[in-house]
Amino acid sequence: MYHKVHPDSPTMWWVLVNDFYRQMSELSNKEIVFLDDYDPHDKDQVVITFDGIYRNIIEYALPILQHFGYSFELFLTSDYIGLDNEFDPVEPNASFANKNELEKLIQGGGRLQWHTRSHLNLKEVTDLETLQQELTIPADILSLDLKGFNWFAYPHGEYNATVVEEVKKRFNGAVSCHQGNNFDPHLLNRLPVVNSTSLRQDKIACIIASYNYGRYLIEAIESVLRQTILPNE
Repeated sequence: MYHKVHPDSPTMWWVLVNDFYRQMSELSNKEIVFLDDYDPHDKDQVVITFDGIYRNIIEYALPILQHFGYSFELFLTSDYIGLDNEFDPVEPNASFANKNELEKLIQGGGRLQWHTRSHLNLKEVTDLETLQQELTIPADILSLDLKGFNWFAYPHGEYNATVVEEVKKRFNGAVSCHQGNNFDPHLLNRLPVVNSTSLRQDKIACIIASYNYGRYLIEAIESVLRQTILPNE
């Protein structure tokens, strides 16, 4: 689960471009699928997801995703389309994608899914009318992606029993980030990705062999350190 991809990383939710590229490269031996095709029992399958759909995803993440030919899911909060995250005093300011930019992401391999209208924490919501309003997708938003909106992401990763029951009536599945599990399609957990996250199981060591070529060692080591994807050792 990603939020923002950018050359700067002021908080943990901003993944650096180089780290994003490394992480996408680490997934190259996996099968990248949409949530509709995801089998939680298949360890070789991976779903790439973005929450909030910030404009920097178009500028920095989309070219890398297209380079690898990956599909990806975009969980949309409709009240903030084309606006920014001024409502969040903790996070630095960032703009959300507008409708035209959302269409560009869809054309680039993305699929829109639902993340409520206002990103309200649903865990404490018991009023059915409020809940239904948050879960109902406006017609103009629904028309943006005729293949999408089959899946739901719980805002803040939290929910209660009533929320889950209402979600089951409307969506094929739903995802959390800490309250769910790895087998119930309406309570699937996701991995929040940060700069230090490694998505590969194997480690890579770089060995520089040298015999009577010591004068080239500095150049060889500097060459390794300039690589986009660094070895673990």
